[in-house]
Amino acid sequence: MTRMSIAIVLLCAATACGDKDNAEAGSASAAADSGKAGSTGAAPAKTNAASDAKPARKAKTTLTEKQLKEAYDALEPVPDFKKHREMIVAKLGQPMKEDGDKAFWYGITPADGAKKEGCFKLEASPTKGNGTSGTDDSNCWE
Repeated sequence: MTRMSIAIVLLCAATACGDKDNAEAGSASAAADSGKAGSTGAAPAKTNAASDAKPARKAKTTLTEKQLKEAYDALEPVPDFKKHREMIVAKLGQPMKEDGDKAFWYGITPADGAKKEGCFKLEASPTKGNGTSGTDDSNCWE
């Protein structure tokens, strides 16, 4: 035999040429090795729910829509708008934003079924009055 023939026979013996059981074992071994560095086999798909999930938003407020509505409802029996701000501050703390004589507090509206969580505001002004409404999410989350 020539050197080339001997090399082919040895290679075939080493890789289990023609032996179905050994060939399958070799394939399984190759598949197991495919995750190792330097391997030429395809790596198995990685699934990691933590890395696939969106990062949680960081809230700018700990207040809730319910707290804002309760503070607003408490203003009704007091007709003097000038006292309203100090009443709200006593319940909710200092305003999160001020624009002229208007003060704003923001609270998170919890998700409910198909409705995603949102942002709610309470505003108070001694000259323009008070109000509540939904508002842009950027007021509640960074």
